Order: sequence, then C-alpha cells, then structure tokens
Amino acid sequence: MSVKIFILPILFTFFVNSCSADNRFKNERFANIEADSNTIFYNGQKLQGVCSYYGKKFHGRLTASGEVFNMYGFTAAHKELPFGTIVNVKNLDDPNKNIQVKVNDRGPFVKNRILDLSYGAAKKLGIIEAGTAKIEITIIQLGK
Repeated sequence: MSVKIFILPILFTFFVNSCSADNRFKNERFANIEADSNTIFYNGQKLQGVCSYYGKKFHGRLTASGEVFNMYGFTAAHKELPFGTIVNVKNLDDPNKNIQVKVNDRGPFVKNRILDLSYGAAKKLGIIEAGTAKIEITIIQLGK
C-alpha cells in the first residue's frame, strides 16, 4: 500500500510534464517587451530606414503577439507599431518591389534597423542576398 502511495504521485508528475506544451510554444523571448505607448502612429504615415529579415531559427515559435511564426508568411517585427498593423514595404533600392505585411512581432534588436521581415516577405522584396535593404514603410491599417 505505501509503495502505491509513493509511486502514484511520481507517475502523475511524469504524465503531466509529458503532456505540457513544447518549449517552442512558450513566449519567454519577449515576455517583458511592449510597444512604447507614447508614440503616435496614423494610417498613411511613412517611415524610412533599414530592414533585415529572420526565419529558420524562429520558425514554429511564438511571436510576441502570440501567433506562431511562419517564416514563409508575410509578417514583420517592429519595435512599436501595434500588433495587427498592415504596412506596405517598398524596397528603395528597387522601387518596383513592394509588399504588404502584418506586424505580429517585436524587433529588430539591431541598431539602426526599423523592421524585421519574415523570410518569405524578404524573398519577395528581393533582399535575401544582401540581408538588409533601405525601405519605406507606409501604414495601411493600424492594428488595435
């Protein structure tokens, strides 16, 4: 009887831990990062700067917004724009290339960069080989 009482909690603990979510679905990376609420953005606003991209290392992990990151999707990370904001991104080095992406993550965390694109968006914009590009962002629809 005493052996059953000892083994039962161990089996229960093992069962509960084995059923918990995989670490890739935990959002610890940006747990304490929030947008600066003092910044005012508006539809039609244009911003210029340098963008980069991210992909494979974060594919399948949660973004700061809670969505699962799809490196082939058309999403972006911005330090302050509200999640769900739709922006048009124009490659200033090749003005014929532009895309629309949804902001669902925070970043970039590299000095002098204003946007991190998903791999799929960066490929469509033509910046994979260079790794970065001068861009113009036009806010299409602010998120909530």
